[in-house]
Amino acid sequence: MKLKKTTVITVGNHKGGSGKTSVTGGLGYALAETGYQVLLVDGCGQMNLTRSYGFNKEQEKSLFPVIMNGAPVEDCIQNGPHENLHFIIADDSMASLDTDMFILDQREGVIERSFRKVIESGTYDFVIFDTNPSLGLLNLNFMVASQEMLIPVELSPFGIDGMDNLFKFFVRAQKVNPDIRILGAVFNKVDYREKITREAMEVVHHFFGDVVLKTSIPTDVKVKEAQWDRVPLGVFVEQSKGKKGKQRQSRAKKEFVELAQEVLEIVKERDYQKR
Repeated sequence: MKLKKTTVITVGNHKGGSGKTSVTGGLGYALAETGYQVLLVDGCGQMNLTRSYGFNKEQEKSLFPVIMNGAPVEDCIQNGPHENLHFIIADDSMASLDTDMFILDQREGVIERSFRKVIESGTYDFVIFDTNPSLGLLNLNFMVASQEMLIPVELSPFGIDGMDNLFKFFVRAQKVNPDIRILGAVFNKVDYREKITREAMEVVHHFFGDVVLKTSIPTDVKVKEAQWDRVPLGVFVEQSKGKKGKQRQSRAKKEFVELAQEVLEIVKERDYQKR
């Protein structure tokens, strides 16, 4: 399968615990499993996406030298064991990038310029940036380089607080990159047993309106178990067996497949409208 051009997505929310990494990894794997070429980029100094896919820290192969030293993106792309899925890892030196980048010229567009060749080549159908929990210069760079922003939302009091600040940051990014749009807000770690869940959903729907996606990702212990084993959720589910030798099921994996399909529908519709 092939899209007409590369779609670049920032998965972002300045609230910690919203599940940016699990959404990035789950969506990326589901798209790759469907046959699309996907480049995942770990843009967070915590390196959670890097670790969850089983990569070890290699500073010379990370995103850091791309940003700070002008290293070619192509030299930092790693091929993992999963078909159609490629990776640029993070390392712990990235923890200070928000301040390190202030010495760079035209600093708000560093990532856009660095990735331009790879994006324009059409090698990948999707480039997906996992981001850190902040409203800083690094995340602004990811948004300037993207056409779409996907916002994972945890339905908790702290998870939905401060959405107006996130939206103001998005508007700031739009002034630099008028082409970026909100792909959608996706509910993550949803537990309908909790009374607050539906009330929080109403608040988010009121704030974001029609951009709230139909798909929501449920709470699923297998997400954490997969991260512990350092493999994608889809691989973990395929490899795991229950007591009677039957393959275990995962509600989250099923919904990540649905999320991938919903994202594809939106991207293809927007591409059609541009013709």
